[in-house]
Amino acid sequence: MEPQQPEGGSIESADIHISIFPHLDEFMAIDLRNRQEPQVRVVSTGEFLTPEYYLELEKQISEMLRAPGPPFMALMALPARVQALLQQKGVERLAKLFDGEGQERKESRISLFLCTGPILNMSDDEISSALSGFFQDRFPGPFVDECNSTFRRLLAREKEMVLQRERDELRRAVLGESDQFFTLWQDRPGTGFSPQ
Repeated sequence: MEPQQPEGGSIESADIHISIFPHLDEFMAIDLRNRQEPQVRVVSTGEFLTPEYYLELEKQISEMLRAPGPPFMALMALPARVQALLQQKGVERLAKLFDGEGQERKESRISLFLCTGPILNMSDDEISSALSGFFQDRFPGPFVDECNSTFRRLLAREKEMVLQRERDELRRAVLGESDQFFTLWQDRPGTGFSPQ
């Protein structure tokens, strides 16, 4: 897990914990704002990345492209500005997802776990131990068990998707259809290289 920590805070102090599985169409959210009734929820990316969300992003990026001032400076700063916009809008959208209708909105601290790399190689026991250590007996056992089983289920699906993509890429490489691998004697379209 690769946590994104807010400045001056820690993962434990966050109110909402999001686990993102890059190859899945859903993510896991643990809402700890109500310590007496914590909630774990699997959220569809379609619920998060709505057409309205995309339209708002497109509108704001379009405004960035047409910003007054020196055009080359604006274009050079564009990647950083787009990244900041995506982070800001993402956090706003997450907060809106977890605030009930008519509920007073308060500032929530959100942590993100990107489930890639080493975590894909952890055993179920290691994952259970890590989650138990994270909760440190501060929450009821059934809630921790639900978080554990939900996380492991999604992680198992993520692992399978990664393996499937690796198998597909290897198959394409063997067939000469991969854009990731090629032989020195292979004529690559658009390269202008021909071994003859």
